[in-house]
Amino acid sequence: MSTVADSDKIDIVTSKEEISEVKLIMVEVRSWKDVDLLELQEKFKTYLAFVEEGHLLEQFPKVKGFSVIIRLDSVEPPPRSVMKFIDEVKKLWLAPLSIRFEYGVLSWTSESGTWDKKHE
Repeated sequence: MSTVADSDKIDIVTSKEEISEVKLIMVEVRSWKDVDLLELQEKFKTYLAFVEEGHLLEQFPKVKGFSVIIRLDSVEPPPRSVMKFIDEVKKLWLAPLSIRFEYGVLSWTSESGTWDKKHE
């Protein structure tokens, strides 16, 4: 599975036509103590370029006109330093482009061998 360290990859793209929304989801399965903020910064830059340079609409033309949300799913809640960084990203990079941000915490489901949303 991709992590924030795979800064050149878009991990997941989902859309909900009924509410005209597309989500670009970053997934981090490592502990935050093992994540460098520069990795997260590069991942955000990749996601923004994907939107701004038109790659999202090239690959998913049906989402034209949809609201864009960048989501970060991780195995533990982001620590204060990460949330402070994300607040700056939201203010300086996302808000001017009308891109929303959300995050959630994942839990491992051993029966199915998958990560599931624990809470948002």
